Amino acid sequence: MEEGIYGELVLTTITKEAVPLIRYRTGDITRLFYEPCTCGRTLVRMDRVKGRINDLIRIGNKTLFPTEIEDVLLTSPDIKPHYQIVIEDNTNLIDDIEIWVEVSDSVWQEKALFVQLEQQLTFNIKHHLGIAIKVKLMPPHSLPRSEGKAKRLVNKNQVKYSPISRQ
Repeated sequence: MEEGIYGELVLTTITKEAVPLIRYRTGDITRLFYEPCTCGRTLVRMDRVKGRINDLIRIGNKTLFPTEIEDVLLTSPDIKPHYQIVIEDNTNLIDDIEIWVEVSDSVWQEKALFVQLEQQLTFNIKHHLGIAIKVKLMPPHSLPRSEGKAKRLVNKNQVKYSPISRQ
């Protein structure tokens, strides 16, 4: 892999002798740096994991990961760290995708803050990711919680609950 380019991390046992060549595909998206570290180590360094291959979202000719959306969302102190990317169908059209984000109690009670925050989050996602995805603010504790890995991508046809919108 070329230095600084994102790709899937694959582990290979190429230094062992008399052992079959085994490659382990981790499914993690990251990048490698070959220059020496400031601490003096000269081994290859790996950047933090950007996402997983199976979490990749393709919208038109653009690809992004839920973690990229999360990085933009969590800059606002008025939202909870619970969100879902809801896809209407599999057409890869931008109009078929919404981001449902839980807000704090104070924002949910104050209509002026609510509208302003929704517009600000939509703008931030467009500005940082280059994709205009509609953000829909949800009341506190309305999105499902999970014990293990949080389910961030949801097909709307399979959702068993409906969003509560402020009108």
